[in-house]
Amino acid sequence: MLPDDDRDLQLSRRIGTLLEEGKGLQSLSELQDSPSDALPEALNQYKARRFEEAPASQEAQAQAWSRLVDHLDMDTPPHPFLRLVRRIAPRRRTAPAWIAVAATMLVLVLVRVLMPEGPEAPMLVARAETEQVVRTLDDGTTVMLRPHSALYALPSDTTNTRYRLEGEGFFDVTKDATRTFSVAANDALVAVLGTRFNVSTWGAQTVVYLESGRVRFHHEASGQAVELDPGERAVLTAEGRLMDPAAAAAEEYVDWMRGEMVFSARPLIHVLDELAQHFGVHFEVPGSLEQETLSGRILLESRAQSINDLAVVLGGRFVQIHADTYRFESP
Repeated sequence: MLPDDDRDLQLSRRIGTLLEEGKGLQSLSELQDSPSDALPEALNQYKARRFEEAPASQEAQAQAWSRLVDHLDMDTPPHPFLRLVRRIAPRRRTAPAWIAVAATMLVLVLVRVLMPEGPEAPMLVARAETEQVVRTLDDGTTVMLRPHSALYALPSDTTNTRYRLEGEGFFDVTKDATRTFSVAANDALVAVLGTRFNVSTWGAQTVVYLESGRVRFHHEASGQAVELDPGERAVLTAEGRLMDPAAAAAEEYVDWMRGEMVFSARPLIHVLDELAQHFGVHFEVPGSLEQETLSGRILLESRAQSINDLAVVLGGRFVQIHADTYRFESP
């Protein structure tokens, strides 16, 4: 922290150089730039009185160092490593140790008192990279995660087991009348007692499809909530609008578990969002194409083949412009 032209810093560096060269205290005269350099002169006089009168044995050197430590009012003879640190950063007098300890403890107490305890960090339960992942939870519930998805455990209690989903997953919840199973997805919360349902968060919207049982789909920000019956889906749009449940074809929501995409009269932008989720990529298409509706089926076994199949339907091609980005080009 001292400027380079500080005399004490320059002196400590020269002492360090002498020690590293193995010259020790025999070359202290090299430290003195002028007669006014008091410390080198004092060390030279000390050397003349003590070291030149005694054998240069290790024991004698240790005794000399001990006396020098006492002379300089140092606490204890430093370990060689500490000696190296001290010559790099010269010692400065500080407040008594008990004051430093007390100040540190006071800061820790104030931080503990003044800063509220935050919620526990979510704990990763399962993550799917390029393949589907199936995980059985502690209560027997099974979860299948779509590629590039993740499931996290949230703080829970005996009446409510909570998780957070990123991406897409199908849940087969073990029924337990004593507690509620909840899944947070974007700004929504899906709560069930025992059921089979699919949740997706890709495409800036949250979609729930209920296969069996009953679920409550709640938008936490607005307080809106809907309940779904089997065979229905509900959507929370990117704008925060919770749409009423509507009948839906199961194959359009659980098709990914069979390695395919099925869509009927779906805007192209939604088809691309689902492909982007499944393969972990991004698409660039002209705005004029985004709302074109498509119907069909795409196999998901190969990223290149799936993207090429979609390009054929659109009458163009997707050009890979980065490792994970594709741009559509018309002929």
